[in-house]
Amino acid sequence: MKGDNVMRILHVGAGMIGSVIAKDIMKKHSVTVLDGKAANLDFINEENQIKCVLGDVTDKQKLSELIAENDIISIALPGRLAIEVVRESLAQKKITFDISSIPNNVLLGELCNFAKKQQTLYVPKIGIAPGMTNFLCGRGAALLDDVADIEIYVGGIPERRVPPMDYKTVFCLPETLQEYVDPAEVVVGGKTEYKEALSGLHEVYFEGFEGLEAFITDGLATLPKTLKAKNMTEYTIRWSGHAKNIRNLIEMGFFETKEESYKGASFSPREYLISRLAPLWEMKIERGDSDATLFRIIVRGQKNGHAREYTWEMIDKYDTKRGITSMAKCTAFTCATFIDACAEGMIKAGEMVFPEILAKDDKLYSFIMSELSKKGVPFKEQTALLEDF
Repeated sequence: MKGDNVMRILHVGAGMIGSVIAKDIMKKHSVTVLDGKAANLDFINEENQIKCVLGDVTDKQKLSELIAENDIISIALPGRLAIEVVRESLAQKKITFDISSIPNNVLLGELCNFAKKQQTLYVPKIGIAPGMTNFLCGRGAALLDDVADIEIYVGGIPERRVPPMDYKTVFCLPETLQEYVDPAEVVVGGKTEYKEALSGLHEVYFEGFEGLEAFITDGLATLPKTLKAKNMTEYTIRWSGHAKNIRNLIEMGFFETKEESYKGASFSPREYLISRLAPLWEMKIERGDSDATLFRIIVRGQKNGHAREYTWEMIDKYDTKRGITSMAKCTAFTCATFIDACAEGMIKAGEMVFPEILAKDDKLYSFIMSELSKKGVPFKEQTALLEDF
């Protein structure tokens, strides 16, 4: 039931995760969805409570008109497509929430400056990871005087090992593959460094899941720019052996993006790899596929001269009742809950603001954690006093 703080929201992108965002925010707000695929809009409008518009974000006139009609803009697109939507939204001084993977150099440069110039609220990377990873790292840092270590462990995996490579796609496949080759920004001894993706391989344990591994990927997002910590690293979780299989594909050249010719056809090795992996890694619920999201944040440091460690952990599985993947649920509900908080007047900054900065607000923190728990995404929080790091 819609209450007093109903907002007009344009949601752009109705894919695997975007459709869940739209269906959640429409419970409290008036929602319009823009997407380029009719099938996505048919799925999202089963209850006929959402206005659906078929169109491409490259249609600048249509995009501009839709943005003008709404109060808040929500974006769930690949990073390269999201940039233009953000630009137009900020140009019209519309509050914007965005789960897309816009590169940090664009985000922290052009878009940050534009949001500041327009004095318009823009909350980027507001999904589960990045998003809640940043929010909870920021919360841990806010509770400490000095931060020694920040460790992020997160991964979306099939609930049970499924060949080949024990993986199923839970978001955009090309962006998933890119994470395996992008140099990973980390913080070591207070200084930013770059490490090879897939390095730092080690075993990790979550209750109910035997045989997991974790390796470094470029997932800190804005944290190295916004939080001071001596050491900071993000690890991706997969079933054991996955990293070795990916590394083999990289060494064989299947991740190369330069086009090659073969029997009269031109394509890149990575394009070919995607064409082969897409059907193999597609998650199909009708054949028994299900996913799980594993999440752990560890923040260590000093408070009043004492060493403390804050930990947040979540283990989530495919939502059989609502028929949505765990990754879609965790990502979408995070974004939708922050939009609700904004509608309630809890987020008021007039420029780009990052999730880790928002976590300093006690009222907002309590609201986000409580609402996510009600939606079936509860985080277990623990505090420990330490004698030594």
